[in-house]
Amino acid sequence: MASADAYLDARAEFERHNEDVKALASVLSQVARALAQRPGHFSFTNCSVMLPPPASTWPFAVGVDANDWRSPQQIHALLAKWHEARSAMIKAWQDLPEHWRRGVQPPPTVM
Repeated sequence: MASADAYLDARAEFERHNEDVKALASVLSQVARALAQRPGHFSFTNCSVMLPPPASTWPFAVGVDANDWRSPQQIHALLAKWHEARSAMIKAWQDLPEHWRRGVQPPPTVM
């Protein structure tokens, strides 16, 4: 029989991966927005290729740390962990007896 602790641990693990995905989405959105609205003012910081002003001139430049940029493989690895954690959380929820479910929050409906 499953325990509420097992579900809560699985939920916490999912929430950690969900926050990682949200952080990635924030970086991707920031880059996309800057490129769409002000491409001449955008640059990556911590990048070996330098751009001329105004892309490199503060306070007008919009910069994103190149170390925060992820490769497609890194994004897929992150998403794989997210899916795995989500599945484990849902299984732990389904394994909980009905009377224990009333005392804890159900899995978030994120998809």
